[in-house]
Amino acid sequence: KRMETAKTEDTQSTGTTNTTTTVAPSQDANVTQDRTQEEEEKHRKLVESTRTMFDNIAAYLQGELQVANQDFQLLEKMNNVTKDKYVEMSTVAKSLTAFMEDLQKKYRDFEPYLKKVDQIDSNVAELEHTVQLLDEYTRRLEDKFKKLAAQRREAKKVTKL
Repeated sequence: KRMETAKTEDTQSTGTTNTTTTVAPSQDANVTQDRTQEEEEKHRKLVESTRTMFDNIAAYLQGELQVANQDFQLLEKMNNVTKDKYVEMSTVAKSLTAFMEDLQKKYRDFEPYLKKVDQIDSNVAELEHTVQLLDEYTRRLEDKFKKLAAQRREAKKVTKL
């Protein structure tokens, strides 16, 4: 069995180096071997835990990236639908504008006829008023005629008697 010698330096007032203790190799080797196995086990567990942690972080980040990617795909679809809707609305607005311009042209073309219709309506209103006046005048004349006829009959009756 081999013996190891540890050197310690005594640097107090003299500055000399002394060789001191001798440790039994078998006891120190077992302690060192136990420590080494414990340290290796701790190191292995640390490496395993670290690897698991990085795998979990990678999975988490992968999930976050997938969610972000899905969000962007959804936004892209929404933008496309919105774009299509605006294109449709633009087409409808253009057709309505063309229809309105056509109606305005037709109105301008019919405007002289509408003025004539308004003038005829005004003339008819005047004619109705004149007819009403004439009707009233005729009633008065009829009443006068009836009165005169009644007076004549009365006068004939009085002269016959």
